[in-house]
Amino acid sequence: MGDPGPGAVVTPRADARVYKAFTLDNGVRAVVIQDRDAAFAAACANVQCGYFDDPPALPGLAHFLEHAVHLGSRRFPDEREYKQFLAQHGGGSNASTNMVHTQYHLKVAAAHLPGALARMGAMLSAPLLEAEPAGREVENVHAEYSRNTNSDARKILQLRRSLGRAPLSKFSTGSIATLRDAPAEAGVDVAAALRALWGRAYIGPAATVAVLGPQAPEALEAAVREAFADMPAAPHDGGDGGGGGGGGVWEAGSGAAEPGSGDGDGGGGNGGGGGGPPSRYGALAVYGEEQRGALVRVAPMRELRTLEVQWFVPYGVLSEPSKPWRVAGHVLGHESYGSAAHLLKRQGLIQSLSAGMGEEVRLGRGFFFWRLELQLTEAGEGAVPHVLGTLARAVRLLRTASTEQLRAAHSEAAELASLRFDWRDASEPLAAVKDAAFNLHYYPAPRILSGPALLGDFDEAALRRLLAVLEPAGAQVLWASRRWAGLTSSKERWYGASYSLGPLEAEMSEAIQSYPGADAAVPRGGGGRAASEAGCSGGGGGGGGDEEMADAAAAVAGADARSPAGAAAGAGAAAAGLAAAPRSISDPGATTGQGQQQLKGRGQAGQEQQQQQSAPGPWPPAAGELHLPAPGWGLPRDLSLRAPRAEGARDWRAAPEVVWEEAGLCCWHALDTGFGLPKAHVRLHLVTPSAYETPAAAVATRLLLRIAEDVLLPEAYVADLAGSAAALEALQTGVRVALCGYPDVLPQLLRRALDAIAGVTEQQVAERFATMAGRMRQALVNWHNNNPGQHAEYAAEHALQARHHHTDALLSALSAATPADVLRAARRLGTGDCHCDMLCYGNLSSDEARALASDARRALGAPRGLHGCVWSAVRGRAVDLSPCVWPPASPAWLGAPLAAAREAAAAGAAFPGAAAAWVGGGRALEGGRRGVAVTYLPENPNPANKNHALYYYLQVGPDDPSQQALLDAFVQASSRRCFHALRTQQRLGYSVSLHANTVCRVLGLAVRVQSPEAPPALLAARVSEWLAAFRGELEGLADEEVENHKRALCERYLEPPKSLRDAALRAWRPIERRTLDWARRQAKADAAARITKADLTAFFDRHLSPASPGYRLLCTQIWGGGAPAAGAAGGAAEEAAAAAVAAAEGAPPVSFAFEVAGSQLAAFKASQPLWLAPAVARPATAVVAVAAVSSPAAAL
Repeated sequence: MGDPGPGAVVTPRADARVYKAFTLDNGVRAVVIQDRDAAFAAACANVQCGYFDDPPALPGLAHFLEHAVHLGSRRFPDEREYKQFLAQHGGGSNASTNMVHTQYHLKVAAAHLPGALARMGAMLSAPLLEAEPAGREVENVHAEYSRNTNSDARKILQLRRSLGRAPLSKFSTGSIATLRDAPAEAGVDVAAALRALWGRAYIGPAATVAVLGPQAPEALEAAVREAFADMPAAPHDGGDGGGGGGGGVWEAGSGAAEPGSGDGDGGGGNGGGGGGPPSRYGALAVYGEEQRGALVRVAPMRELRTLEVQWFVPYGVLSEPSKPWRVAGHVLGHESYGSAAHLLKRQGLIQSLSAGMGEEVRLGRGFFFWRLELQLTEAGEGAVPHVLGTLARAVRLLRTASTEQLRAAHSEAAELASLRFDWRDASEPLAAVKDAAFNLHYYPAPRILSGPALLGDFDEAALRRLLAVLEPAGAQVLWASRRWAGLTSSKERWYGASYSLGPLEAEMSEAIQSYPGADAAVPRGGGGRAASEAGCSGGGGGGGGDEEMADAAAAVAGADARSPAGAAAGAGAAAAGLAAAPRSISDPGATTGQGQQQLKGRGQAGQEQQQQQSAPGPWPPAAGELHLPAPGWGLPRDLSLRAPRAEGARDWRAAPEVVWEEAGLCCWHALDTGFGLPKAHVRLHLVTPSAYETPAAAVATRLLLRIAEDVLLPEAYVADLAGSAAALEALQTGVRVALCGYPDVLPQLLRRALDAIAGVTEQQVAERFATMAGRMRQALVNWHNNNPGQHAEYAAEHALQARHHHTDALLSALSAATPADVLRAARRLGTGDCHCDMLCYGNLSSDEARALASDARRALGAPRGLHGCVWSAVRGRAVDLSPCVWPPASPAWLGAPLAAAREAAAAGAAFPGAAAAWVGGGRALEGGRRGVAVTYLPENPNPANKNHALYYYLQVGPDDPSQQALLDAFVQASSRRCFHALRTQQRLGYSVSLHANTVCRVLGLAVRVQSPEAPPALLAARVSEWLAAFRGELEGLADEEVENHKRALCERYLEPPKSLRDAALRAWRPIERRTLDWARRQAKADAAARITKADLTAFFDRHLSPASPGYRLLCTQIWGGGAPAAGAAGGAAEEAAAAAVAAAEGAPPVSFAFEVAGSQLAAFKASQPLWLAPAVARPATAVVAVAAVSSPAAAL
C-alpha cells in the first residue's frame, strides 16, 4: 500500500475511492466514501446498544427498539415513510441487533441519498415510540422468534450464551411473552421502557455513521451533518422512563485498559476511535471455572455431527496490533500436509476443520471466544476421544514452539494478510459502509480498513499469553449429534435446545492429556508434502460443499489466563521452524468483530503427487505424525498489469472477444482496464447431458466434484490463502469451474482442477467415497428441516420445472451410488463427452487466454462438442400453467388431458374450448375462460415445525427485456406496500416478501409469507385480497412516483460493475446461458424508460387479474405441524377468494381452479404444455453491445 499522507485512511493499492472522516458537534463519528462509479448510495449507522443493555424485566428490549424506531419520527411521523421513500427510489433497508451494537443500513439511488439520510437520522434522533404501533410490532418480533425456533444454529447460539453468566446469558430476540404478556402482568409500561432505553443509549458519542456515494466528499459530509445533527449529545430520560431499570448503565472509567493492552484497537475502553462515550462495561467475566473441562451434549433437530472445542479469552490480556488469535488460527486451522485437519481427514474422521475467533465484545475490557470447530463423519462420531487427542497434540505442538518458529508463523500470517489487503477486490457498497461504521468504534479513522485486516509487529509475549489460555484440558467441548436424541437431561429456556452438561468423559480427558504422537517441525523445502507423508492419503475438503450448515455465529469456552506459557523451545520439534514466506495455512480473514470469525481456508485446487497415496491404515487409526506447515506453491510473483488502468468511465457493455473456437471449445477473453488489480477470473462451463440426465447421474456428478475438491485442497491451500482459488459446482447443464487469481498461478491451478475432475484415480475415489457420500447424505437429510417458507418456494419451483430431480429422489439415488458411478462421470468428462465454454476476464493477455484454453482442451480430452438438439436437451424448460385443453368434468383430465379430450371428441361430446388460440406457451381457450388457479398441496417435509407458509406464484411469460422491465417496475412499486399491508398492518408473519422469480427463463411474480398462526388458505385469501386492492393503488400512483421508479430501474440496469468479480460475472452470464447478449442491460433500460402508468395497469390486468385469460396462478401451501394438506379447503378457499375478487370487479369468477396433491404432481406436470426452450446463440450471431448511447435515465 502507498503512503496516504498524515491522517488519511490507509487503503488497498487498487482502491480508487476517496475517504474523509470527521466528528459532529454532538459526538457522532462519521466517515464518507466517494465512489464516482456508484449509481446507488449506501449508508450505515451503528449504535452502541445491544441486548446486553436489556432491563432484566424485558428480555429482547434492544431488539424491539430496533424494530420500533422504524415506526415514525417527529419529523416524518408516517410509519411507512422511511421504507416507502427508499422503495420509490430503488432502495431498501434492514437492521440487526447484537450483544452491544445495533446496526441500521440502507441503499438508495444516489441522487436521493440526502433524503434517505434525513429519514434515517430522524428515526434514530427522535423516534415516536408510540404504544399502539409498538404494540402491533411486537407481534412481528415474536414472528421472528418463532421463525428462529426451527434453526439449530439459533438454538445452539442461545444455549452457549445461556450457559454463561449475565449479561451474555440474556435472551436477545424477545417474544410476545417477554415483551407483552409478562410486562402487562407486572404493570410495566413497555413503550416507556423503549423510550428510556433510547434516551440512555441512542446518543451521539455512542453512534457512528458511514456513507458511500458518487458525490464529492464535502457534499456527503454536509448531508451527514444535516441528517444527524439533532441526535442527543448525552443520555436523557427519553420520556417517562420505566421498564424495570436499565440494563447497561454509563459508567465513566469502567473500561480502563489493561497495562500494555495495545494501541487502542479495542483492548480497553471503547477502542481507538476517539470521542466515544464512557464505557458501560468493566471486566465481563461471562464464563467461569465451571465451564472448564465441561462436555455439552446437544441433540439438534438436523442431522448434525459438530464438535467444538472452545475457550473464553479476556481481551485485556492480549495485544491487539499483533493479533495473536489470528496467528493461532493461521496454524491450527491449517489444512495441508502435517496438520491436524489433514491427518483426521486422511483417517476418515472429519469433513472439515476451522479455527479462530467466535463471538467478541470489545467494550470495557471485553472478551472473546476462541474455538476449533469440526464437522465429523459418521466414523468420526465413534472416535471422538481420538479426535480430541489429535487436536490437543496440535495445540501442544504450537505451545511448545520456539521463538523463531512463532516469529515465522506470525511473519507468514502477516505477509498473507498484507497480500490479501493490498490486492483485494472492491467491496460492495453496503458491506463497505457496514464495516466502516463498526470499525469507527474501535480504530482511529486512518485505520478503519487496515486495522482489522493487517497484523502488527510480532509480540511473542502476547502470543504465548493466548497459547497459555488455550490449555487443552481447560476447554469446553460441545458435541451436537442426533445420537443424543432422547438421552439429554435439560432444555434451554428460550429456544428449547435439548442438552446435557457434565464433565468430559474419562477417555476424552485421558486422550487430551497424554495422547501419543510423533510430532515435529517439517524440514524446509519446496512445495508439496513432507517426506514423512509419502504414501499417506491426501486430505482436504473443508470448503462447505453439500453439507454446509447454517452459520451459528457464537462460540463458548472456559479457560483463564493465569500464567503465560513458559514452554521451552523445541520440545519434540525440530529447530528448522517455519519459512518466513507465506505458506499453506488457514485463512485468518479480517477480524471485524461482528459475528463469527471463521478462520477457515476454502481453497479447492491442487493434485500433484496424489498418485502416491495409499488407503488409510487399520482401525483404530494410528496417532499419526503432526508437524508445523511446510512451504507450498501458489504465491504470486507476477503482479504486473497487462494494461494500464484507464482514466474515467469505460463501456462495460462491450462484448468479450472470441480467441478460441472449435467444435467442442469456445473461449472468450476481455482485458480489464478499469480496476487496476493484477488478478483475473477464469470460468468454464462443461456442458454435458450426462451430468443431470437422471437422479443417479446428478448424484454421481456432485460426488465427483466433492472428491475432486478434497484431492485438491492440501496442495493448493497456500494459493487460496494468497488470493488464487478454485470452486467446482454441479449444474443442470453440466459442471461449472470458477477460478480467480494471479496470472502466474492460474495456469497451474486450472490444470490441477481439471485433472482432479477428469483424471481422478480409482484409489482417490475409493479413499474418499464414504466420507463424501456421508457428507452429501447429511445435507440432503437436513434439507427436510428447512423452514416452511423455504419448502413452499422449493415445492413451487419443483412443480414449475419439467425436469427437476427432487431432493428425495437424490437421496434415494445416493443410497445406491457406488465409486464406479463417480469414475464413469469423470471418464465422460475426460474423454471429450462435453462442450466447454470458457471466459478469461481481467489481467490476462489474449495469448495467455489462448494458452489456458489449450490447457483446458488437453485436460478434457479434446471436447467433441454437442449436437444442436443436445444443447436444447440440457437446458431446462418451464411448465406452462395454461392447460392444453379445457378439462371435462371428469378428473381423468389430470392424468391424461389430451387423451381425455380426444375421447370426448370421438364421443361427439360438446367440449368447451374446442376452438383455441395460443397465448404464451399454452392454449388460452375461448368460450368465457378467465384464467387458471392451481393450488398445490405438497406434503410438509418438516411437520415438526408449526409455522405455515404460502408461495403465491403468478406466471408471466418468456423472459425478454420489455417484460422483465415491466415486472421489475411492478415489483419496485408494490413490494414495500405488500410488506406494509401483510406484515406491518395484518401481522401475518415476520417473513413477507414480494419479488420476481425467473424459472427456466420464464418470468413470474411471487409473494412468500410464513406465519406462526395463519393457515395457508387464509394467507392465500389475504394475498388475493391485497392484490385486488392494489389495482386501485396502482392506478392512483402519482406521475412523479412512476418517474422515480423508472429512473431507479434505469440506474440499476446501467450501474457499472462494482468490482472485478462483478464485471467478470456480467461478461460470463450471457456465455453460460448461451444468449451471448451483452447488450441486455441497455435493452432493459431502454424498455424501462418507455414505461407508462398505463403499461403497468395493463401488465396487472393481463397477468395478475383473475379475470384475465393470461392469469396463471400456482398457489403452493405448506401446512405446519403436520396438518393434513390435501382437502384442507386450500383450493376451495382460493377459488372463493378469487370469486370474491372477480365479483368486486364486476367480472365472472375464475373459470378453472383446482387442487394438486403431492402424489398427483407428476401427473399434473405431464398434463401441462411446456414453454419453448430459448434459442442457443452461436458466436457468429452473438448480440454485441451497441455503440455509446445516452442513458435513458438521463432523458427522464
